[in-house]
Amino acid sequence: MTIPLQRRPFLLLAPCLIALAAAACSSGQDAAEGSVAEATDPPGAALPLSIGREVTEEGDGLFEIAVHCAAALDLTAERLAQMSDNPQSREIALLGRAEDHFEARAEDVKATATDVAGSTAAAIARRRAEKADETTEQAQLAIACLRRFGNDVSAQTGAQLAL
Repeated sequence: MTIPLQRRPFLLLAPCLIALAAAACSSGQDAAEGSVAEATDPPGAALPLSIGREVTEEGDGLFEIAVHCAAALDLTAERLAQMSDNPQSREIALLGRAEDHFEARAEDVKATATDVAGSTAAAIARRRAEKADETTEQAQLAIACLRRFGNDVSAQTGAQLAL
């Protein structure tokens, strides 16, 4: 196959243009700065950035876990509503349903537990106030709680279908 003469200069020039564009997009100084930043990060620095950390924290019982989830979901829904054009969106409604689920779970645990004092609503409000400034941690916890909520809903749906 022969290439027309009109296209030959372009075919010879194309690899050069690609190499030039690649070199222009990345400067040596940026690469050097990036490697310094990577070298100075302590081991495990990315661990807090992982999405959906575990719901349980050491020493937490079922009541505390439910309260933590309800508070984290409420905080996340509030922040999402502030950023959204539609504060009544499906995602925010889902967060609200999950929050209600964990609030009901906390009430159920409180009804059977003897070591839980005070109201569930007060515990959630207290936890919410304590963690209001920890946006990343609360968003991670909300994701983990949504996973647990999904598992709970799947289990309930499966049990209802079996009946």
